[in-house]
Amino acid sequence: MLATLFRQWRLRLYGGLFVLALSLILGLAASPVISSQATAPASGQDYRRGLSAVDFVALKENGWRQEYASYFQRNIQGKTYTPQYIQRTLTRIQRQNGSRAAVLHLFIHENEFALLVSTWASPPILITQPAVSQVEMNQVMNTFRRNVSDPRTQFTRAYLSSGQTLYDWWIKPLEAQLAKDQVDTLLFCVGPGLRSLPWAALFDGKKFLIERFNMSLIPGFDLTDVRYKSLKNSQVLAMGASEFLNFSPLPNVPAELKTIQDLWGGPTLINQDFTVKNLRQERQRRGYPIVHLATHAMFQPGKVNNSFIQLWQEDSVRLNQLPSLDLGRPPAELLVLSACQTALGDEQAELGFAGLALQAGVKSALGSLWQVSDQATFELMKAFYADLKNAPYKALALRHAQQKLQQNPEFQAPYYWAGFTMIGSPW
Repeated sequence: MLATLFRQWRLRLYGGLFVLALSLILGLAASPVISSQATAPASGQDYRRGLSAVDFVALKENGWRQEYASYFQRNIQGKTYTPQYIQRTLTRIQRQNGSRAAVLHLFIHENEFALLVSTWASPPILITQPAVSQVEMNQVMNTFRRNVSDPRTQFTRAYLSSGQTLYDWWIKPLEAQLAKDQVDTLLFCVGPGLRSLPWAALFDGKKFLIERFNMSLIPGFDLTDVRYKSLKNSQVLAMGASEFLNFSPLPNVPAELKTIQDLWGGPTLINQDFTVKNLRQERQRRGYPIVHLATHAMFQPGKVNNSFIQLWQEDSVRLNQLPSLDLGRPPAELLVLSACQTALGDEQAELGFAGLALQAGVKSALGSLWQVSDQATFELMKAFYADLKNAPYKALALRHAQQKLQQNPEFQAPYYWAGFTMIGSPW
């Protein structure tokens, strides 16, 4: 028998935002799973006034799960968990590795956005902002993406204005709560148009978001394997190609693979040895928890099989073929693609990028939203793998690597570091 769920709503005005602060008192037998039959509100007004935190999570995660299932052309099972279950999970992880995390569900709906923040230490808070139109949001997001990802604007700092606008919309209303709970890790669970956003480069007027938080992009909390396992004493299966038939060369790949091998141990396979057959065989032989692929990967518009990971010569893996690599048996802790390129702002390409860990069957994936210089990629990967030897979890090591590039005068512009994104579990 389920215990009664009591809800107490408090409405207060916060910096021009209507904030619904949800205080939830759960009985001991309360279910952590939400019914999949949550009903969408009839209008924007109903959405703003009547949607509870529980319904919000159910509505969005169920809908997004269907988006990924449709894109990947496969049946994706999942349970939509309550915000209270999410909070308890984050609390457990905090005890395991010290991470103080918050999950941010963000959804743009007509002429408003809705944001639910679930932290490791406090009840969830649901925020709606009716003052900004979707057209205006899309314009600012597109300007921000374009200015951060275009190497021609890296010295103009044109990205700061749009980056601060997005910060003011989506992060500033949460500052007090994040500070109160000493949050250091953000998991972004977001909808169309937001999955290819370089969150690391959001700007608060003084600092970039990556200077304050570790981050990951998740397809859904229920679609993310958040079980924590230390990577200490692991080895890396490092593979890649420096020469290609139809793509630009990656001359630093040999040095990249050797650096990883020197730090972590494990085999390196390059150029003619970088094949699907060898990848499967090595993974089946030793079950390496970290798989690093230094090669071109493209997340493109249209169907899932338009996107691919390039191997040696004409050998490639289409995104719909990714499960056949058996990286999910047992689940690899981390898949790294060090030279990705994504069609920014395209909804299908975004689904491929944000769903990479889900489709591969791995706990976490590290990829880039756009292809940066081969030298900058090498420097970031070198810093990431060095820090990962001692960092308690992956997103922290990535953040340290991004900050190291940011402190290098040659690579300090967000173009060089903001595109690298942890996908799936930050731990």
